[in-house]
Amino acid sequence: MPRLRSDSMSTLDLVMAYQQYSLLEAARWICARWDVPRIGRHTKVARPERWRTNPVGTSNLQPLEELVRSGYWSHLDDPSRSVLLVLVTFAEHGTVQISYRGIARYSGVRSSTTIAKVLRRFKNDGLLRADSNRKTRDCGVYTFTFDGAKFQSLLSTIHEALKRDRDTEITLRAQLRTVPKLPASTPPAPAIPKSNPLSTQMDKQQSARSTQMDELVVPLSTQESATHAQLSKSEEFDCQAHGKGCVDDRGYPRCWDGGAF
Repeated sequence: MPRLRSDSMSTLDLVMAYQQYSLLEAARWICARWDVPRIGRHTKVARPERWRTNPVGTSNLQPLEELVRSGYWSHLDDPSRSVLLVLVTFAEHGTVQISYRGIARYSGVRSSTTIAKVLRRFKNDGLLRADSNRKTRDCGVYTFTFDGAKFQSLLSTIHEALKRDRDTEITLRAQLRTVPKLPASTPPAPAIPKSNPLSTQMDKQQSARSTQMDELVVPLSTQESATHAQLSKSEEFDCQAHGKGCVDDRGYPRCWDGGAF
C-alpha cells in the first residue's frame, strides 16, 4: 500500500496513489465508474458567484420607504445610498451575503476603503450587524437590524429634527404672506451722458464763426434791392463806356459788375 501524503489530496491524487495510475489513466478510471460532466476542449469555464443571491422579484424594498420618510436617507451621502440600495436588493429574510467586489460592481463605488467606511457607519448607526462567515472567506454576511433599539432611537431623533425644520419653514412662509407688498417704484430717468469737452468746444467755435459770417455777408436779394433803389433815384446815369442810357430791361446799368457805386 503506498504511503499517502499528509496534505489534502484531490480525487485524482487519491486514485493515482492507490491504483498507481498516471493522470490520464486516473481520469479514465473515474469516468468509467461515475457520471462526470464533459466540456468542450479550450472552453472557458465560467466561475459562479461566490456569494448567494436571492431570486429576482423577491427582494423587499419596504425598509427603504421607512428610511426615506424618517429622514435617514437625506442624511446619507451618495456612496452610502448606493451601497445601502445594493444590500437591500440582495437581502433575503433580512440577511445579505456579498463581497466587497460584488458591492463595488453593483453600486458603482470602486474604492474598497469607501465601502468599508460605509459599512462601518451602518454598524455604528445600528442598521447592520456583521456575522462571521468561515465558509467563504472573501464574502461578508450582514444582517439588517431595522427594529433595533439603537437604530430606532436614531430614526426618532432625525425625524423630530426634520419635523421642526418643516414647521419652521411653514411658519416663515405664512409670515411672508401677511407682509404688505411695497408699491412699485417709478423707474429712474435715464442718465444723460456727459458730453465730450472737446466736441463742445468745437461746436461753440463753429457757432461763433457762423454768427460772424452772417453779420459780414449781405444777402444778394437785399443788395440788389438797395442798388435798384439807388439807381431809380438817379435820373441820369453817365457810363464812361456807353454814356447815358446804359441800362437794361430791369433798370440796371449794362456794365455794372454788382459792386457799390
